[in-house]
Amino acid sequence: MNYRSIGSCSGNYSEIGFRKVEKHLKRGRTGGRWETGKQVISESTRLSLAGTSAIVTGASRGLGREYARVLVAAGAAVVCVARTLSDLEETVDAVARTGGAALACVADVSSADGVREVMARTEQAYGVPDLLVNNAGILGPLGPLHENDVEQWWRCLATNLGGPMRMMNAVLPRMLERNHGRIINVASGSGTSATPYLSGYVTSKAALINCWQGDSWHWRAGVRD
Repeated sequence: MNYRSIGSCSGNYSEIGFRKVEKHLKRGRTGGRWETGKQVISESTRLSLAGTSAIVTGASRGLGREYARVLVAAGAAVVCVARTLSDLEETVDAVARTGGAALACVADVSSADGVREVMARTEQAYGVPDLLVNNAGILGPLGPLHENDVEQWWRCLATNLGGPMRMMNAVLPRMLERNHGRIINVASGSGTSATPYLSGYVTSKAALINCWQGDSWHWRAGVRD
């Protein structure tokens, strides 16, 4: 099970087999988030993921929706996760037009109950997931730290760091049992180069990057597929 990080402006990713996108991710450091995301999507459609299943969090809009669409188009069955049902239904309708399999799961992955719901729905429909895309995130409070609402600041960390951590904590044991799996954590260039007036956001992304890069040494040393 590979767990190698790749950096970009639009996110830091653990490798999931989309090896051809690495050049785009590295080149994307100076590009816009959306443009880099489209490059990833364009390249990944060349691969076949037939017979696999995936979880995409934050799938109700933007890049999360596009990740879900591309994975379904490549043959994966996708569980689309977000907190808003109406937006999720739009995502599922959009990806279903490609002829693939997808379902909506309304859940807040920053909570233990939300993660349990995601795992239960996924395993009931498709079995153990082959791929996890931790895309859900929020910007958090804007402005100088001393002017931030403390509860909003912690909510940002609970979503951007706690959500991925909870999902990895739930998924990794299942992947390790099979000695197979891939994880993508969508971070940000702000996690390695601080952006002013986004204290909660940059803290959460820096912590996420270090969380998985530190833990990845275990998987590099012991588990491969």
